[in-house]
Amino acid sequence: GPAGSGFAQVVLNTSTAAGVKTDGTLWQWKGEEQPASLGAGYSQVAKGSAHTLALKTDGSVWAWGSNANGQLGVDSAADVDIPQLVGSGYTAIAAAAQHTLALKSDGTLMAWGSNSAGQLGSGLAGTLLQKPAAVVFDASYSPQPGTVTASGPTTRMTLTAKVQIASDHLANGVKGNAFVVVVRNVTRLFRV
Repeated sequence: GPAGSGFAQVVLNTSTAAGVKTDGTLWQWKGEEQPASLGAGYSQVAKGSAHTLALKTDGSVWAWGSNANGQLGVDSAADVDIPQLVGSGYTAIAAAAQHTLALKSDGTLMAWGSNSAGQLGSGLAGTLLQKPAAVVFDASYSPQPGTVTASGPTTRMTLTAKVQIASDHLANGVKGNAFVVVVRNVTRLFRV
């Protein structure tokens, strides 16, 4: 159905769409349904496969939808139909299929949800985080997040990278898989 006009941002997944209008109202709809208002005071919205999260102008983050992998960040495994408060002090949000990222006002990157491949950057791969946790690239467990092993025909090299994500990347809805590749040309002299 027609969604109207005046949208500053629109996001969608396979079953629903949502948008924030320039007046700060948040709207959601699916299929032929008319858009329904979810309130005012919003600045950003993001969608995963089956979950939605929204950032209010006061820095609070709200989430709803599927929560099978803890992607709502509300310390529960239950799905919810209405927005639930995740926390406050945030400046940007992003959602992937089954995990969520949010940037705190102090620059800390927070993550929660599925960590099946270590995508949260905290905790062991294969775990779930139902509450926001800081992304740490120098954790004490092995393998460390942020460590990349590259193998070639004659060499095997391990690189450790510290990653900083700018707030404008999250605010602009950048999605997908992030990879950091560093190639450093090293010349070694050998005596024969």
